Amino acid sequence: MAISFYFETMFITNIGSLYAMGAFFFELKTIKMQKVWDFIKQFWMSGLFIIGFLMYITGMMQWGWLSGHIHYCELIKKCGEVVAISGVTSFFLRITQYNRIYQKALEEVIYSKTFLAKRSDLHELWKNVSTSLFESRFPEIHAPLLNIIIDKYFPLDDNVSYYTDIKQHLLIKWKGNKTDNTIEIEEKIDLVVHTATDAETPYQTKHVVLIGNTVGATNDKNIINVLDYMIDDKSYKDKDIFTWTREDGKLVFESKAKLPKGKREYHVVQSVRRIQKLNIDDFLNYSARYLICNMDVEVEHPVDLKVALYRSGTVETFRPMYERPDHKRWTYNGLILRKQGYVMTFNKV
Repeated sequence: MAISFYFETMFITNIGSLYAMGAFFFELKTIKMQKVWDFIKQFWMSGLFIIGFLMYITGMMQWGWLSGHIHYCELIKKCGEVVAISGVTSFFLRITQYNRIYQKALEEVIYSKTFLAKRSDLHELWKNVSTSLFESRFPEIHAPLLNIIIDKYFPLDDNVSYYTDIKQHLLIKWKGNKTDNTIEIEEKIDLVVHTATDAETPYQTKHVVLIGNTVGATNDKNIINVLDYMIDDKSYKDKDIFTWTREDGKLVFESKAKLPKGKREYHVVQSVRRIQKLNIDDFLNYSARYLICNMDVEVEHPVDLKVALYRSGTVETFRPMYERPDHKRWTYNGLILRKQGYVMTFNKV
């Protein structure tokens, strides 16, 4: 009797495995039984728990003819436990499965480009993500590092985003007698301006010439002036967008145009003539106002004027393409950040 009870109990305790295997059969579908299978698959876990619970109560209460058969009561209780536990376990496994599916779907939505583009707090989200990243890598300096990146390198309060494929050509001549140590530079810069939106966008350029006190009475337009200014083949040369300002021995020449709305890319060409006295201003400093992707610098100059180019803060160097006594060219393939650029020096030979 004890042996029979043992094997029967072992058989009942393995019924859970049979129920687990039975779940595979719910995947077998036929056209006629589709609705039946869907109903069973939807409620089978609840049904298992209810049946197991009723079996357990029946075995425990020993109703009817079971009152005199304790052996069968224990058997029914064991069976009820297995069935009920199988239902509960399957329920929580299914919840875990759905949670993972839901979490994955939610992450795909949250981090999708479409969703991010519609968020009004994208700047704050970027800042929080960057803070978490920098805190682990730079725990002591993450705050000032983030401020520099956002405020100096990637400011979001300006609609102009970056430049691409800058081509700068400099034609340098001696002005008057070489002994005057004065050069004339015709600078032409050709680039593509990219904006964040297609709204009308202010666009500024700036040139600085050191003048000291020696040219105080000279007309500013004789020192630096615009030769040509085109935005998408439309001339801006004669528009009232240029200003000359003297400050601390410098002459600052600025242009303030507006890029027309309806586009996000603009072809800009600007030509400027400037006069520099080498005993006061013997270099040309190019500092990026916005991010730059790829830059080419070419200079033609007198043979008796030595010209050299040095990088200013850039990660890579400007690569020489060719170099002759009166003609040189450099190229930079990659990104140039704001405030970075180059310094070109002039020395009379």
